[in-house]
Amino acid sequence: MPENFNPLIIPFASSMVGMIPFLINLAVNHFDKKSHKAQRDADLQYLNQRVNFLNGWLKLHQDVSNQEQMKSVKEVLSEELQDVYEEFAHALLEVDKESKKRHDLMIRVKNTNFFKKLFLLYTPYNVRGWLYHTFYYMCTLPLVAGFGFEIYKYFQTQTWFEDIPNDYLIVGIGLAVGAIAFHWLGRAAARDTEQRMATLERKTTPLGKSASS
Repeated sequence: MPENFNPLIIPFASSMVGMIPFLINLAVNHFDKKSHKAQRDADLQYLNQRVNFLNGWLKLHQDVSNQEQMKSVKEVLSEELQDVYEEFAHALLEVDKESKKRHDLMIRVKNTNFFKKLFLLYTPYNVRGWLYHTFYYMCTLPLVAGFGFEIYKYFQTQTWFEDIPNDYLIVGIGLAVGAIAFHWLGRAAARDTEQRMATLERKTTPLGKSASS
């Protein structure tokens, strides 16, 4: 190992690596949800405008057209309304997909055991969770890396935690306090979702049982 190698590079690099999943997930989710919601709102608004136009178009023909002309008008109107219905059904399907996402989230919450909660080894449920999980690992990974470096140094020099600068000790204590704090905040962010899913499960389970019986 080079003589000018600074051991602090290892925990610093570990912290930066810990930021990568949070930044990627935050950016992707933000733009995906924003564009998806905007597209769905635009589709529903367009369908509403089509229905209003067809309604006004029908009323206008009722005032100026004879019975023979009204037959062709109603045929065109029927085809247009069928298109509107199909597009509206597609929009409802998107709403069903959102319901499925909530159901999948409920399953994820139920499958998160004590061990995963203890070390935050589950995929966060929301943006706050991603934020605190990331900061938790930014604090934890440098501690693990520093401890691993001490193990490596022990095998090289047969010395254990010897001549550690006070600055390193202060940084280590700060990282340990930060890891505990962000772990608590991460679990607090998860508990909001877990309680919401538990409430939703209590509301939906009796309906499922009654329907099956």
